Amino acid sequence: MFTTFPDALQSATSHPQPIHLPDNIILGSSSAIQKLYETVLHIAPKQYSVHVSGPTGAGKEWVANLLHSAGQHPTAEFFDVNCSTISADLIESILFGHEKGAFTGAVHAQEGYFSLVKDGTLFLDEIGELPLSLQPKLLRVLETGQFRPLGSSQSKAFHGRIVTASHRNLEKMVADGTFRQDLFHRINVITLNVPSLAERREDIPALVAHFAKEQNKVFSDDAVRLLKNRDWPGNIRELRNTVFKLSAFSNHDVIDASFVQQSTDTAPSSHEEKVRVIAKELLSLGSENIMSLVEHVLATEAFAENNSNKQAAAKVLGIHRKSLERRLKAFNDQSATVVDLLSEADQFILANQYKKAIHTLSEAKEAVLKMPPTDEVQQLNYSISIKLAANTSKIEGWSSSKTHEALNEAAKLICEKSEPTHHAHLLLGKWWVALSTSDLVHAAQLAQALYLLGTKSNNDDIIALGLMATARTAFLRGDVEKTSGAIEEYFYFRGYQSKYSPIIDFDPYPYCLEVKCLLEISLGTLKQASLTKSALNGFTNRTSSDFAKSAGLHALIWTSHLLADKSGLTSAISSLKALSEQHGFSDYFSVARLFEAEQRYLLDNNQISFNTAMEHFAAEFQPANALRLSAYLCLLAGNTEIPEKASPLMLATIDHALNLIESNGETLFTPLALELNARALSHQGLDDEANKQLDRAWRLAKSNNFRLMLVKIGTQYLQQHQAISESKLAEFEVLKRHFHDDSEHPRVNAFLNALNHHTEVIA
Repeated sequence: MFTTFPDALQSATSHPQPIHLPDNIILGSSSAIQKLYETVLHIAPKQYSVHVSGPTGAGKEWVANLLHSAGQHPTAEFFDVNCSTISADLIESILFGHEKGAFTGAVHAQEGYFSLVKDGTLFLDEIGELPLSLQPKLLRVLETGQFRPLGSSQSKAFHGRIVTASHRNLEKMVADGTFRQDLFHRINVITLNVPSLAERREDIPALVAHFAKEQNKVFSDDAVRLLKNRDWPGNIRELRNTVFKLSAFSNHDVIDASFVQQSTDTAPSSHEEKVRVIAKELLSLGSENIMSLVEHVLATEAFAENNSNKQAAAKVLGIHRKSLERRLKAFNDQSATVVDLLSEADQFILANQYKKAIHTLSEAKEAVLKMPPTDEVQQLNYSISIKLAANTSKIEGWSSSKTHEALNEAAKLICEKSEPTHHAHLLLGKWWVALSTSDLVHAAQLAQALYLLGTKSNNDDIIALGLMATARTAFLRGDVEKTSGAIEEYFYFRGYQSKYSPIIDFDPYPYCLEVKCLLEISLGTLKQASLTKSALNGFTNRTSSDFAKSAGLHALIWTSHLLADKSGLTSAISSLKALSEQHGFSDYFSVARLFEAEQRYLLDNNQISFNTAMEHFAAEFQPANALRLSAYLCLLAGNTEIPEKASPLMLATIDHALNLIESNGETLFTPLALELNARALSHQGLDDEANKQLDRAWRLAKSNNFRLMLVKIGTQYLQQHQAISESKLAEFEVLKRHFHDDSEHPRVNAFLNALNHHTEVIA
């Protein structure tokens, strides 16, 4: 069954063993380090793989140590491997081990770290330096828990935890082609960002005291103040080395400011130098429009420090009182304008005027970029960006460049202070992108992260989104157990009620109904599927959101098509085509036209018309959306007869679908594509190859208990084979008994007729 994250968290927090913390842990009192500490302790008891990012010398190894010490096996091995210090020739043997004779000089077998660590922690520091040739092997360990020593034909199990770290920008490395995208997505599910010393400057006194104590020294308050005001590009490592050096050269137990100033050449000694230190720190933030931010913060801080006395505040700043008033008023006016534009955009969304909403949000974006990037402004900017992404996706799809641009902008603006709902909206957007670009592995990881966020923040709406995303992804991957578990939990948790979110114009309810209905159809529980389709139809009639209505109509097209509900299918196609044409929903409009063309084909056998519609559909969908495209084409082609001289497009579609599906691993569509390919091969006279494809399709459909798919495959067996084994016929009889009340369904009817005919021929 589907394991819920509340259960996982319960087992994580009920860890019975005491936590053994590393000796060198210095937590500090800053909010940044306390937040990091809490997050580490939250995830440490579970054996999740974790990636640690942060600047050089910030303490990434410390985080890895803490994860290990607070984990399930604190007394197990902890190995620290720096990938940048080991030559490319040796690193594979060091990590994976080797067999005797695996290479020149391998006079005996040697275990690698993956084996030696047992159930402990393997810390792979500077993972960005791992050779490209080894990255697929590390990905295999992370995905399957298996590895193979160099020169061995046998796989071994890995039982430990992998923690990776890097000071480099792995996302940029992926873009540059120097780091694998699939490995990046796999290690980037849970990422801990270690703050630089500049971000936790208030912790410097405690750090100095700790390092000094190790040398039996004490630093005076003035000395600590000098060190605190310094720039530390090497972070904690540089601070520790400086304290050790000062302690080694001092002849006194107490080190004062004069000795620090004499021994270091960067301690600020004037107002200008102190301001320059602050300036460097500000510039290191990497924020745009930094000048306006500094001016705004100085103005508001001076105003607050002088008890809201504008005259006194202006005097401190060295500007005229009127000038200060203008600055403060301008900011308030700009904020009000942006808030009004956001409110106006929300009203357009509620009124189903999506293009007007996008235009208004674009205006708000232009206005907010002219403002000082305060925390309040950045949150406004985030809200604009995520809404732009959500509404642009309706018109152009999640795989469009404009949608990606808005989503990436939102990702830059999210921070620890952001509300859980903001993080959830971003994760949901990333999940849709992963789904639309065929990256089902990454989509599953994002769905898991979304659910975990909901349980951690105790937010029912986010939990519902996580369950919806989990169910939809698992269904596409052909994972019946996880799909069923997630759907069951969703409806137990939420009931059969929709809950619309105007913030992103999204309701998970119709998407869960769609997956539930499709799963019931696949499993052959057709009467239950019809009831679920009725609930879906009721939602579509009730909802006031035209985009949610379009999502419901899209689901009704799929389900009506599979349940052979011709009147329901015709009605859904007509409604979706009109609605998507009205609002410019390009994806949904293409889908409606394609199903409309298939209906015409079934009525007048116009293969040319249908092929033309498929060509238009293929051209309109972006290449990145290939899995969805192939799913539609396989579904449609799989429900129509392939002519003996199949069109080049039809055959190319089958071949493309198979290649794409295979590259994603077994998915829901694999048996359908194999059965379709078997028919095409049979028409070409390649019966042996067709039989192999058909056998594999049967095995896969049977493993998931996809009865309706088994009926379709069984029909082809009966039509193509004179001799069928007794065991196969017995399985056919089981299917016949299961569908005894569903004989009116065309696919079931064709199967029963073929089976009866075969029985008569044998008799």
